[in-house]
Amino acid sequence: MILGVTMVVALGLGFGVWKWVTREKPSYESAFVEYVWIDYPAGNMLETVDFGGDRMDSILRERKAGYLAGVTSRGDPPEVVEVELAVDLDALETKVLVEEFKGMGLVPKEATFESGTYPRSGLLD
Repeated sequence: MILGVTMVVALGLGFGVWKWVTREKPSYESAFVEYVWIDYPAGNMLETVDFGGDRMDSILRERKAGYLAGVTSRGDPPEVVEVELAVDLDALETKVLVEEFKGMGLVPKEATFESGTYPRSGLLD
C-alpha cells in the first residue's frame, strides 16, 4: 500500500517537473515574430524545380534565423502568389536576405517584398 502511494506521488512529481521545464522552452517556431511576405510575379509554378521554398527554409533553419511559414498559391497547376517567411531579423537584414535569395535564384528577380508583424496592415484596404 505504501509502495503504491509512493509511486503515485513520484509519478505526479515527475510529471509536474516535466510540465514546468517544458513550459520554459518555447517551440522553435514561436521564437520568430517578424515576417517577410514575398510577392511573386505571375508564371512561377509551385511544383517545379525552380521554386526554392525548401531551400529557403533549410537556409533559414541552418542559420537559426527563421523558417518558411507558408506559401500562397492559386490555380491548377498551382502558381505561387506569395511566400511568407518567419524571421528574427531587422529591416536591413531582411532586405539583404531577400536580395541574397534573388541572387541564388530562389526568388524571382521581379519579386517584391514587405516585412512586419501580425496583424498585417493594409490587407483590407
